[in-house]
Amino acid sequence: MIARALAWLCAPERPVLAPVLRIVVCAWLLFMRAIDIGPHAMKIVVDRPPTVLDATHLVALMEAFGAWPATPTTLRAIWVVSLVAGGLALVGLATRAALLAFFVSLSILVGLAQGYGFFNHTPALPILVVFALVFVPGTTALSLDAVIVARVSGLTRAAGWPQAPRFGDLLLLLTIGLVYASAGIAKVRAGVAWFDGSALAAYLSSDAGVQHWLYRGDDVVAYSYMTTPARLARTLSQMPAAMMVLSWATLALELLAPVMLVWSRAARIVICLGTIAFHLGVRKLMGISFIDWIVIDATIAMCAFTAWWHQRRVASAPATERAR
Repeated sequence: MIARALAWLCAPERPVLAPVLRIVVCAWLLFMRAIDIGPHAMKIVVDRPPTVLDATHLVALMEAFGAWPATPTTLRAIWVVSLVAGGLALVGLATRAALLAFFVSLSILVGLAQGYGFFNHTPALPILVVFALVFVPGTTALSLDAVIVARVSGLTRAAGWPQAPRFGDLLLLLTIGLVYASAGIAKVRAGVAWFDGSALAAYLSSDAGVQHWLYRGDDVVAYSYMTTPARLARTLSQMPAAMMVLSWATLALELLAPVMLVWSRAARIVICLGTIAFHLGVRKLMGISFIDWIVIDATIAMCAFTAWWHQRRVASAPATERAR
């Protein structure tokens, strides 16, 4: 049974999710994040006093490698690296090296730009996806690297989309699912508040927006859950039954995500539609945007649906046409 499972996981097939996610996520991060994040990170370094900047673990790591204190010139160089690496990863030239450079440079810039004051963790998932793409099989499909290898080897144009072990896409899906599951586990560890609906009711009824996260050493000086609840959110927060239902639905969605994403194409589509609806609901009720996560979930659902549709067409085609 184990041998059969390993044979199934290692069976070669043309990867879809890994190369498509590489193109979509790199394009999104490059044009929607990296272009703006560099100047913002430089402004943070210039405007924030060193006593505050010296507090984060990212700064301590940079100090260990001799890259701190950072200057605008240093950060400008890191910004340029992120733009070049992101462009190379997008088109698939020196793909894995470019993805790794894109991940490291963008992590530094995002860490500095959003490690003080309001912490926007929306870019966290796409940056993690970039890191995972460095290692999973199939990442270099639909890339200039694959086309160049095919040309040099004298292979057909179809070789520009080489086969890879099936487990590559599954590992990528599992990584994304575990990010959702970690959010669910954090809620469970918080105690009964997420089971009786009181935690969600507090978030939907409050106007916490004056203070921000601020660290000195490892101590939290101030905290705020930056949210602006809509009128509908305030109304729902006064309905205990609705809060309990929404809380349990959130927990189920997040905790089941790893299983649903790898179970089947149909389950993948269902869970992605659920997470997209969840993020849109958060945006409507709380004013918090998770557009980066929606882009990733929509890409997964699109790839799953396309693969299912293609399989259905092949299965329904005449035998002579399938043989071509």
